[in-house]
Amino acid sequence: MYVATYAAKLAIVLLAAQTPQRQTFLTLPERAALARPILFHAEEAATTADPAARAFLLYRAAGAWLDLDLAHAIDLYRQAFAAARLIEPVSLRKGVERDILSDLVPLSPSALLDLIPQAEPETQVLLYRAVVNFSLTQGDLPGAIKSFDQASAAGIFSEQAATLLLGAASTSSTDDRVRIFNAALAAYNSQTPDQSKTWTASRLVAHCWQSLPADVVLSAIDILLSRAAEKDKQHTHGSGNISSGRNSLSYKSNTDLELFAVAPALSKLDPPRAAALLAIHPAVEEYLQRFPDGLASFEPFGSDRVSHTPSIFLPMGTASYATEKGAHSVGLTSLDMGLEFTIPLNLNQGLGVTGSTLSYAPPGSPEAALLGTGNTCPPDVAHILASAGTVPLTRRVPTTCGGPNGDWCSYAEQSPRADMLNNIAERCTYYLDEPAARSALMAELELITQLKPEQRPEYITKAADLYLRLGDRDAAASVVQNGFEVAATLFTHDNESSGLKSFPKAVWPSAEVYRRMISLGVNADFDRTRTTVEAIPDPELRELELVMLARSLLGIPVRRRIVFYAGGSSMAGHSEPGYDDF
Repeated sequence: MYVATYAAKLAIVLLAAQTPQRQTFLTLPERAALARPILFHAEEAATTADPAARAFLLYRAAGAWLDLDLAHAIDLYRQAFAAARLIEPVSLRKGVERDILSDLVPLSPSALLDLIPQAEPETQVLLYRAVVNFSLTQGDLPGAIKSFDQASAAGIFSEQAATLLLGAASTSSTDDRVRIFNAALAAYNSQTPDQSKTWTASRLVAHCWQSLPADVVLSAIDILLSRAAEKDKQHTHGSGNISSGRNSLSYKSNTDLELFAVAPALSKLDPPRAAALLAIHPAVEEYLQRFPDGLASFEPFGSDRVSHTPSIFLPMGTASYATEKGAHSVGLTSLDMGLEFTIPLNLNQGLGVTGSTLSYAPPGSPEAALLGTGNTCPPDVAHILASAGTVPLTRRVPTTCGGPNGDWCSYAEQSPRADMLNNIAERCTYYLDEPAARSALMAELELITQLKPEQRPEYITKAADLYLRLGDRDAAASVVQNGFEVAATLFTHDNESSGLKSFPKAVWPSAEVYRRMISLGVNADFDRTRTTVEAIPDPELRELELVMLARSLLGIPVRRRIVFYAGGSSMAGHSEPGYDDF
């Protein structure tokens, strides 16, 4: 996967990326000088990597160029997407495509529109909706319409995007609204019956009919009722129940459902036809008697949804921790702990302390008896630490239960004693009781050696972050080194797992642990962290984590991640909202 000269070339790169004499903070120019050669080397290494490794290398490297060279970042996102199109299995390909293109949304909507048609169908729907919403949040109505037109021409119907556009175009000419509405209905009509989802086109009619000419609305009603009839012919025994809050209705045909949605509009625009259809479909008459507001009774925002257009805001996807404005516009999450130290900041203003897993103990639990009811640094920390043994080391908590009597449950394993100690350390750090915070941190770090390796990283990252907040970089660096040792142990387990063999190392749990330690270690002791990353034995993982080192130097949050586990489960997470969710 990597050429024979890999090690020699890497040595040259790392020699070129030597740190200046140690100081309190690396300046931004120094950070850029260290990051650039690492990133250039990753691009070279990607040329000989397999598609999955190449996609992840280029994807993570692209984000690092955000503040250095935006045009180069966009080009790397394009290359990463091309590599992602070759990833197997398809389940992973979809997730990587989505993440790459989602990162690209705020950087270059035009580049995104070039790439979307090549993506998987589900990804196309999501990203077209995202780029429409994003354009609206930037006050770019023409850009939103251009994106919507491209999606509609491709036969992709998005009721949410159409609704937002019609809301944004409410002050435009009637011709504009008609064009948007007709394009949406044409895309809906181009779908197969199985692709046409209930209460999508009909919801669009229900929300927007009063702002459109009657003939346009009646034509749309013809289309969606015809589609519902097609679905009923294919599924002659279709029935079900739809509910929202306390409202629910049972149905025996798709036509009944769609007619219920558009009946209020049809009754106003063509009363004779409405009466004739309701006579043929008495169930709909009963629905309307129970829910005279029609579809609004099943909507969280009622019939005013069309007016809920996105607010204009600074896109989080363009922000980094390399500026004070950027740091305070990016929500700090556990995914990015450590990056808040990229530049000197007043951490008590805006960023605060990263949240603990246990802000309040469960009522009646041993830890609740020790912590009390407050949420400040306890006055009797020494007593609590001496009594910590009364709190269970682990506890199995049911998450979901089923079966005839609800006896079949899935469980999550918690660590209440470690949670309590971390909670005390966090509170006392925030309320500036350094001796108490240090006592709790020492107890926590001693305790977590009793936990399983996969349980430790969450506590290690929090402890390192709190030491950084206490101004003790040496202690933070030592904790991070312990985290790297855990990451190495987990990598050995991952490498021996048959369940992970088909997935790239970039999505292994151990790779994520390495990354989280790097984001802390860079600002605790860069030289020590870099030396540890350089020593990772596996070349594929080492190259990726060096890119993560460069990202952390530059204060670029991870934004999105995908992790696959040996047991077959997976997790996708993000530290910023998806633009399709606004």
